[in-house]
Amino acid sequence: MSQADLYEQAADWLEDAGEWDNARRAAFLDWLARDPAHIQAARAVARAMDDPAMTRALQSLPAFPANDTADIRPAPRHDWLALAASLMLAIGLGAWHFAPPAEQAQHFATRLNEDSTSRLSDGSMVHLDPATMLDVRMSPDARRLHLAGGRALFEVAHAPERPFTVESGPMAVTAIGTVFSVDNSPAGQGLRVEQGRVRVVIEGLDQPLLIGAGQGLMLDKADRLQRFTFRPDPAQAADPQWLVVDNERLDALVARLQRHYSAPLALSPQLAGQLISGRYKSHDALASLRLIARAHGWRVAPNGAGWRIAP
Repeated sequence: MSQADLYEQAADWLEDAGEWDNARRAAFLDWLARDPAHIQAARAVARAMDDPAMTRALQSLPAFPANDTADIRPAPRHDWLALAASLMLAIGLGAWHFAPPAEQAQHFATRLNEDSTSRLSDGSMVHLDPATMLDVRMSPDARRLHLAGGRALFEVAHAPERPFTVESGPMAVTAIGTVFSVDNSPAGQGLRVEQGRVRVVIEGLDQPLLIGAGQGLMLDKADRLQRFTFRPDPAQAADPQWLVVDNERLDALVARLQRHYSAPLALSPQLAGQLISGRYKSHDALASLRLIARAHGWRVAPNGAGWRIAP
């Protein structure tokens, strides 16, 4: 089994650790006991999930008895499981904390109707939409990014020992190794996971959220949280020539089109939450807006120096 497969198995176990009952905890300990590599993978994933309580419990586990088998030496295995069970009672979803100061800092910015793709020092790829600002800070044990505005797609290099966290407004998204996008717009904070899974911490929510491929979040300016599903496609999501959307709110989509267009684009408030699916040219924002309107029986009319989509 590959290391990536082990990490995926460990993530499957740990994603709901805060809700474990005794039977689930016992099953997890049995999985750990099957192979020392399972313990190492679980420790790496716990660090990536930024869960101090889980990490401490896993680091406290004793080494499993060498060459132990159930039919030859049952006592050491039983003793190990008993000790491990007492330690693992401390497992729960830990509180978010900030990583230590980073050693490397970079600033990325794009202008109106300009997109860019950059490779970070860890090998991750970052695709920036127009009118986007991103700060990156790298340290030996963490990768921390701040999206001040705009939208970025991240293809995260697999490194569970260095959590990859994107902060955007009140939302922080942590990945182990995955493809996801974060959108910081006037409509709110948006997240779409194209591949893998991420852990999301939102100010005001007691528990983190675990979001997998084909799932997304929208946190609007009134702090209303909406979860949705879509058809993931990492390759299409990275194509700067097209906006491929599936169940995207109209206000968020108009904000994305605005980054490609100099004149102001507006919409009637009653259309803000309408869900849009389709494929639109990113560098012809007005034509795309008219196409959306035509498909839904709406209209696009002059609005001062710009345009407005309305029923």
